[in-house]
This record gives sequence, C-alpha cells and structure tokens, in this order.
Amino acid sequence: MEDLSRFSSLSVSSARTSSALEPLPSASNCVSGYARYGTLWSQYDSLDDATISRLERAILYSELRAFKRSRAIYNAFPADLRHHPVVAIEQAMMHWLEWRLLDAAERLEASLHWAQENGKDINTPGIYTLLRIVLAKVEIFTKSDFTKARDSMKELMAWLAKTPVEHYTDVQYYALILICPHVNDTMDLDFLFCIPYVPQHNGGLSISQLRQNLQRQGRLKEARLMLDMELCFLPSPDTKQDACRSLLHACQGSSIHEPTWFVESKARLQLAQILKKTGQPLNADEEFDLARKLLQQAPVPASLNRGELSIKLAELETNSYSEPSLCLQDWVSFLESPLVLEDSRMKSTALCKIADAALEILQKHTDDSNRQIFWQWQSKADSMLEELGDIYFLFLGFIYTRSSAHNMYDEFAKILEWHEAFDAKYPKFTLWEIKIAGIRNKQLIYARLNDEENTMKLLQEFTELLRRRDAFWNGDENIIEAPQPTSRQDISQKVGYAFPVDRLHDSFFSEWVGGLLIPENVDQRAILGSNTAEDWSTSFLATLLEWLQISYKTGELGEDELKTILIPSKERNGFDVSALLQQLTPKGLYIRILDSSHWREAFPILSNWLIKRSKYSEAKRHYLLGNIQTQKLWKTLESTDEDRFTEAQRMLDLIPTLCEEVQSHLKAGTVNWRNVVCSAKTAIYARQNKETLLNEESPQFREIQALYEISLRESQERNHHWNEASTALAMAQHLMFAASMLRPAAFEAFCRYLDTAEMAFQKNRESWKVLRGWNKVQKLLLAVRENNRQNLPPLGIQVFLNLPDALQVQRAESTWLMIQMAKSFGLGWLMQTNSQGQVEKTFSNEEPLKFEPVPAIEPKDLEAITEDTGSEVVYVDWYNCSAINEFMPYTLVVTRSSGRTPQVAHVTMEWAQITKIVEELINYTEEDLLQNYAKRKLYKLNPLVEPLASITKPGQVLVFCATGNLGRIPLHALRIDKEVLIRRNPVVYCNSMTVLNVAFQARKSHEQKRFATDHVFKASLFGEPPTKAGQEALASLAEQFSTSAHVGDRFNSSHFATAIRDPDLELFHYHSHALFENTDTESHALTFSHDDHVNLRGVFDLAPLPNSYHATLLGCGSGLSNVTKNDDVVGLVSAFLYSGAASTVSALWSFSDSDAAAYSRRFYGEFEAAKVAQAGGRVDLARANQKAVLAIMAEKPALYHWAPFVLNGYWMLRVRSG
Repeated sequence: MEDLSRFSSLSVSSARTSSALEPLPSASNCVSGYARYGTLWSQYDSLDDATISRLERAILYSELRAFKRSRAIYNAFPADLRHHPVVAIEQAMMHWLEWRLLDAAERLEASLHWAQENGKDINTPGIYTLLRIVLAKVEIFTKSDFTKARDSMKELMAWLAKTPVEHYTDVQYYALILICPHVNDTMDLDFLFCIPYVPQHNGGLSISQLRQNLQRQGRLKEARLMLDMELCFLPSPDTKQDACRSLLHACQGSSIHEPTWFVESKARLQLAQILKKTGQPLNADEEFDLARKLLQQAPVPASLNRGELSIKLAELETNSYSEPSLCLQDWVSFLESPLVLEDSRMKSTALCKIADAALEILQKHTDDSNRQIFWQWQSKADSMLEELGDIYFLFLGFIYTRSSAHNMYDEFAKILEWHEAFDAKYPKFTLWEIKIAGIRNKQLIYARLNDEENTMKLLQEFTELLRRRDAFWNGDENIIEAPQPTSRQDISQKVGYAFPVDRLHDSFFSEWVGGLLIPENVDQRAILGSNTAEDWSTSFLATLLEWLQISYKTGELGEDELKTILIPSKERNGFDVSALLQQLTPKGLYIRILDSSHWREAFPILSNWLIKRSKYSEAKRHYLLGNIQTQKLWKTLESTDEDRFTEAQRMLDLIPTLCEEVQSHLKAGTVNWRNVVCSAKTAIYARQNKETLLNEESPQFREIQALYEISLRESQERNHHWNEASTALAMAQHLMFAASMLRPAAFEAFCRYLDTAEMAFQKNRESWKVLRGWNKVQKLLLAVRENNRQNLPPLGIQVFLNLPDALQVQRAESTWLMIQMAKSFGLGWLMQTNSQGQVEKTFSNEEPLKFEPVPAIEPKDLEAITEDTGSEVVYVDWYNCSAINEFMPYTLVVTRSSGRTPQVAHVTMEWAQITKIVEELINYTEEDLLQNYAKRKLYKLNPLVEPLASITKPGQVLVFCATGNLGRIPLHALRIDKEVLIRRNPVVYCNSMTVLNVAFQARKSHEQKRFATDHVFKASLFGEPPTKAGQEALASLAEQFSTSAHVGDRFNSSHFATAIRDPDLELFHYHSHALFENTDTESHALTFSHDDHVNLRGVFDLAPLPNSYHATLLGCGSGLSNVTKNDDVVGLVSAFLYSGAASTVSALWSFSDSDAAAYSRRFYGEFEAAKVAQAGGRVDLARANQKAVLAIMAEKPALYHWAPFVLNGYWMLRVRSG
C-alpha cells in the first residue's frame, strides 16, 4: 500500500521532559503561555477547564498512538460533550490516525445528527464546516464518493473568499489543510485540479507563504500541518528540505506555549524521509535519531509512548533494498511486534508492504511456492482493508498488485471477475479517475483477447462515466470546472505551483500504459475504443512532438538532427524545420516517423537523444522510445521479411539499454519479438536457399532453433503460458517439414513441442475454470482469441497423415486424437471443467489453483458409451483442414467403432464447394424446403457420407459430429446408395465427442442416484401451440405423464426457472416459438406468454443444474446455432447441454405446428409403459427420434416436414427402475 501522506499519520505530540503525565493546562493558561496539544483552541471557550484538560490528554495519547487510553477518555465524556463538534472532530482524527475509518465516519455522522436534533446552527461557516470536511475526507475512503468532498470544498472556498488571510482562524487553516494531503494524482485528478485555486482568493499566496505567515505568528503546530500540504506541491527535494528546515528554525525561537519538541520531532521526521529518499542516509539517520530523542521526552509513562512506531515506519518506508526478499523480511519482522498488531494503521500498512515485496519476489522467481506466499499476504491485506472500511486502497491494491500477479499467469478471468464482484459490492464507487483506471485495466484485457463485443460495451461504459464525471464537476455553476490542460505543468503555471518531478514520474507510467495521456484535441473515447496502432500511438506522439518543438528552441536538438528524424534524405535540402514543427500534428508525426522509409537513419539520432541527452524524466523518455519502436514493429509485421527481421532485432537490442522500470514493462514482449526474428529469418533463409529449411542439422536451422529455445525457456521461467504455448507451437512448425519426412529426431521433437504447446494452452485457460454460466462461455468461447491454438491440430494431422502404411494404426489413432483435441477446445472443455467440480471463488479468496489438465476424449470413453447402449455405434467426425491451413484444402471424415481402428477418409468435394451449398441451404425459405429442388441441392452433399457406405452397416447408431456450418443442415437427410440415411440408421448429433461423454457421465451419475429405488418419472411440460393439433398433443402428453402443462398465465419464465431447477426433473418439454438471429447470439431465446422470454444467457446461467434431464425443444429454429471463432457452436441446444441437460430434441428451421404435434405423439409413443418395460426401463431416444421422423416422412416426403428434427447428446434415457 502506497503511503499517500495520511494526515498526521506520523505525527507525535510533545511535552515537558517528564516521565509522568502532568496535569494539562486550562484554556486560559494556554493563552498565557502553557503548552497545548490540540489544534482548535479558538473553539475552547465553550468548554470548561476540566473538559479541556481531558480533551488535551486524549489528543496527546492519540498522537503518541496510545489509542486504547485515548479512546477510554473520549468514551467517558457525557453525551452533550461527546457530540461537541471539537470533541467529535478530535476523536474522529484519533480514529483516522489509527486508520479505523468506519469508526471515524460513524462518530462524525452521530455528532451532526445530534446537532440537528438539538437545534444547533450547523449551516453558518465555522466549526461545522470543518466537521463536514473531515467527514467528506473519510468518505473518500469508506464510500469512495466525492460528493461531500466537492460540496465541502465549495463551502470552504466561499468562506475563505470573504476572509482576509491574516484573519484566518485555526478552524479555517485546519479546513484548508485537511482538504489537500490525500488528494493527489493517485486519488482523483479532478479534485486535485481544484485544490490550488483555494489560496487564489487571497491574492495568490502560495502554500509556502501561508506556512511562513503561521510561523511568524508563532502558530507552529498549524504551520507543521501546513507543511504536510506544502510538501505535496514543492517541485524538488531541495525545496522540500528548505521548507522543513525553515520550520525547525522557527521552533528555536518559539514561546513556551507552543510545544516545540512536538512540532520539531515531526518536522525532523519528514526531513529524514526526504534525505533518505535523495541518497543521504547518514544525514537521514541523524534526523531520525533527533526525532526519536524528542519523542522520548513525551510526558507520559514509557509504556504508553508508542511514538517509536512512527519512526520505525518512516525508516522502513524509505529503505532501499537490493533484493525484495530483504524488504519482505524487514516488514514481516515489523508486523510481528505486538504493538504493531494492536495498531490498525501500522498493521494494514505492513501487510500491504509485505504483499508488494512478495509480488516483486514472484516477478523475479516465478514458482508455485512464491505464488502461494504472495496470495497468502495479499489476502490478509485485503481482508484488513475491508475490515477498516478502506475501499479506496482495496481498489488500488487490486489495480497495481493483484492484477499484476494475475497478469503474470494470464489469469484474465480472475481480473474481470474481481471487477464484477467489486462493482456489485460497491455500486456507489465514484472516484472518477480511479474508476477510469479500472476501465483501462479491463480494456487492456479485452484488447489482448480481441474481444470486440466487450470492448464496445466498455467504450459505452467509459463514455457514460465521462459524462457522469463532467456532470458531477460542472453541474453547479458555483463549482469550479475541472481544468482540461494538455499537461500538469500547465496547471502549475496557471495557479503558481509546481508539481514535483517524482509525483509526475509516479503517475505518468500507469497513464501511459493505459494509453490515455491524450492531447486536448484528441477524443479520449475514440482512443479507448480503438485497437489500431495509429490511434494508440497518438498520445505518445503528441508528447514527442511537444518535446521536439521545445528541444529545437533550446538547441538540445540541432537542425540537421531534426531533418534526419523528420524528413527523407532526398527532401532535406532547403527544408524549413521551424515551419514544419509549427505546422506538424501528432498524426503528421505518425506519418513522418512510423510510415516513413528513413527510420533506419532517424532511429539512431532519436534514440541517442531520448536515452542520453534529453532533460525529461528518464523513465518517461525511455518509455516513449520503447513505445514508438513497438508501434514501428507492429506496422512492419505485414511488411517484408527483411523489414520484420530488422525492426524486431532493433527492439531486442533497444530493451537492455532502457531504464529498469521500462525494461520490466517491455520485457514481456521480448519473446514475441524474438519469435518474429525467427520467423523472418526462416523465410529469408528459405528464399536464399530456394527451398524450405528441411535439414535440422544445418547451421541456419540450428540458429533459429536455438533462438526459439531461448524464448521457450524464458516463457517457462516466467510462467507465461501464452508465450510458452505460442513458442512451442512455432518450434513445432519449424520442425514440421523435417518431421513429415519421418526423420526420427525431428519427429520426436515435433511431437514433444506439440505436447508442450497443448499443455501450456491449457494452463493459460486455468483461471477460467472458476467462472460460471454465460460469463464463462462468453469470455472463453466468444472473447478469447486462440488462433494459434487452432493451428495445433492441423499441424499434427499434416505430419501424421504422412506416416507410412506400415504405421497405419498410429496414423489413424493420431489423426483421430488430433481431431478430438481440436473439437474439445470450446464447449467440451467448458463442460468438462464444470464436471470437475471447480469451486467458484469470490474476489477476496485468491489462493492459487492447482493446475489440472483437461484431456480430450479417449477411445475407452466411447467404448463405455457403446457398452451402455447395448447397440452397435459408429462415431463420425468431419474435420475441415483448409479452415486453418490453406495447404490442406480437403475435408476428412473419420469414424470410430468398438474394437476397430479409426477409419480416415477424404471427402471428394473441396471445402469451398461444400460451404457454398451449405450457405444456400441455410438461406432457403419454407417455400424452398417444400420443393424437390431443395432435396436435389441437399443431395449434392452426399459425398460427405459416401465413405460411410463401406464403413457402417444399416441399423447401427451413427453419432454425427459436424464441423462449421454443417451442424445447421440435416445430414441425416443425405443418402447412401440412394437410401435416406435416417431410414438406414438412427442418427444422433453432438457438438463434440467430449460433449457427448460429459452428457453420458452426467446421466449415468444421475441415474445411479435417482433409480436406486423405484420412483415416479417427473416431466415438466410448457407450451402455447398455435393450432388445435399442437394443443391436443400437449394435453395428451400431460395425461401420459400424469401432470399438468404450463399453459396460459403459467406459461412464463418464472415457472420455467422453477421447473428446470427441480432435482427430480427427468423430462422438459417445450412446444412454442424460439427466436434466432444469425448476427446476435445472445438473442437466441425461448418465448413465453406476454412477451416474456429466456435468452441464451439465461439458459447458460442456469448451470450447474442438479439433474440430468432430457429436453425436447419444439420451437422454430431451436436447433440453430452460431459458429464461433474456434469452430464451436453456440445456441440453445449447447446452452441446455451446458447447463445440465444430457440430451435434447430441437429443430433446424421453422416448422408446421401439425408436424411438431405428429413428431411429439410418435416420439413419446416410445415412453409407453409396455415398451419401456420390454426395454428394461430405458428409452432409446435415437430410435424414438428415427421412428418419429420416418412417420412424418411417410405422409409428407418434403424436407420441410420431417428433416428439421434432430437429437443431440446421450440417447439412452432411463424412465423407471430396471
């Protein structure tokens, strides 16, 4: 947790050199010259001497961190005194020092309420203005709400504007002091911008002048508090030291009524910290010792003087460590002190510092042990902050610490999940700039995941947040409008204050990483919503342009240097650089630098200037240079191999020359850039040799392989699973041609790298396992760009298909396994992880998950399914190789059955032909499907099933796993040897064999629990059929299953939700209308009465349901789906299977209600008691579906009537005990 100069957090009191607590003076005595400890003496006239004495004693104890003793004194006051505004403020400040923020807020609110109830004047500017300011300051942390702070600032400004500075009372000074110290550029920039305006109402006096005025008046404690505020704005360590020494000098000649040792100890403590931060440890130690000696003089028993904690904390916070492990040891030792454990502020700070150090250790040495240590301390820190009510630091801790740890392991899901949980728990969090930082955090994730849908949603959220922020600050004409300068220096010049370099340095880095340090004339909304290199670099180039202009004027860059940077060599003669710089815009600079052909000449000069000669912040200029080279590199990725090689190598050479802070940010990309070098070199060498690199023993091949090995080792050491996977896959691609020639060493290495890549891809997904419902599906299936992973199966298939006939078994098995791997990336993986019993975690429970790989289906799994059905089953996969690899323009059909090696066959049609026919069929209308030409068009796809003629036999159950849009056409309506497939064989569909296996396992588990004893088969029927035939069919079903259908007012989503969650449910039947849009996956829905509906998200979010039922979805187009980027399908069927159903019946297009009624009667005819008893208590849904389809076909042969009905999932359903 950063030290944001919590008000008086290091402050200690003073007293005479006595070991016992002496009687404290009365107000009159204090005026006469006795020592005082409180700040609000102008308000003591309304208190008697005894009350003042006790109050001063309580203040002294709290300043010395003896909070129990101080609290006891406050609690002993009678109610009228306890609610006195001075007593309430001082007690709240005690809670503030202890960092018990909720207690402070409660105390102040109670006092305000008491004052209102007792008719006190709380609206006139004065002591209650101060009380409201203190409450507003506390609520910044406890509620993360600036409303009261804004209103209090408005009230204070109006009050100060009417009062000459020489007439400021201690209340006004205290109010002015309280407004500032916590409000800096890490809190809320808008609030910060308003602060320097406050003294402007008094002739532009600076904060330093206000502090000096107080010193001249002998008001040293107020001057010391003003010093806290002043140090936030002074521009350099030297000016900060001068300010501290000025106050120390004033202490030497002070009258006795000012507790000079109290003020001096605090000033020396601040001076010591400044000296230590600026590399003067010996001088700093001297000041620490002097402060310690002064604190030891406090007039309290030694057992109650805990001021030493403030000294120790200051020393620790300013220590520099060569290794983070040493830092962690020191802070753990500090935390182990019993006094620290009793002090909430000290304990919370120590926990946060330990978590910071543990993160540094984890970043240097990425292993499970360090990861567990980090999360152990981070969780303790978070719990402590929540207990204290510190929402602000809780959020910052996530953005800068927890989020960094998650990003190390690509745990994007946990970051997004935390944001969702935090927003739900704290819906009124309105610290605008911090909220924007949270949006940046999410936006960077979505940009990395190439999630355009959520990026646009986030853009809308960002736009609305900016609108609300502007309305907040500008909604009242009396509130100063937040300035919109191009840099903070502009604000400093406007109000007469300079912002120190170190504060700018702390703030720029996070802003620039977010890409939002944007010039005044650039639309922030456009930048946030853009993923183009040109838009993202605009903010950096705006800064570079300003620097170039200034450097030209100051002579830091010469005219010839600027010409080399900005102008191609053939245009340089006679070119007016001055005029160009005046007219140039960031976009123009982008064209002249990043789109230029003279970058090779410009870069050495630009890099030499930014690395060595420029006077700006080292980290900032180094980061600027690194970003510009990054943008140049991205632009060349689509350029020639030579350009890609040159710029990637330039980037690798540049990174080690930059400062450590920037290196740590850019190092994450070194693996990518090295891999770019490798791929470019591969292409260059192939062109030079006029052939692909085939010989793994050649120097060129080994050179590239060695570079890849470095990248793989770096990725594994950093636990960067995405880079590990991408590198291992690139290495496999590098070896592919040599492996295809069956060279033993190359083939073995190729297989090893494929395994490494697949395992790393799975580790990259590990954190997604804890998600649930649509959140999991959307983030993983729709959001995650896993194009590289899609290359893995066809890469393996291409090599394995080259195995000779002598190895045909290995060739077939390996090809089958690669296809199963490809098809298990999406819904299958999601359902497997759900079935593994992953525990959903809250954002406060962050123990690292133990990695558990999710294997694709294995042959033994299909053997178990076949055995359970009691039938012969053939599992059929189609796989489109050309979708990923243009050199494999064919489609495979692969079959597997019990006891046989997989059979691999090539479809005689190219995929382009298949796609064209499928698209035409998908777009057919009802009228088209009624015509014979629809059949003729469909039968052009018969080559898809031709290989089944020799591989399968009539009567066997065929399980079809399609690819792409093949799942949207009735493959069961194709013909083998002129016979319609559904007449020859029962047909079942599935998204993947992995999905089928999860459904099978779920149903078997459910049956074992439910059918241990006889039970009543439970069905739930819903519908609003539009015709009498449909209504009669639904009524007949209700009678058959001894239940009542949900119709009329009971046909609604509420009853649906209740029914579907029933753990005894065996059958869900729906007969009404479904909605489907090709362009909007989420709009796919089941409709109910009165415009009610349940969409795709709603069904996915049902997971996990406590049952494993069958769902019949007789709704128009209920079986339609959208194909995702990873060739998976998302629709109502997949949603029901994901949420708990083990099988479904659905329709591929809109149908006649009479056909649905006919299908229903025939399908459920197989559920009749006699047939079930004869079948051993089970229904074969595959044969039931076949009979129902054939019954309709016999009466109505057009495709429209019988072909849309399809069965998905595991097809054996037990309806009674066997």
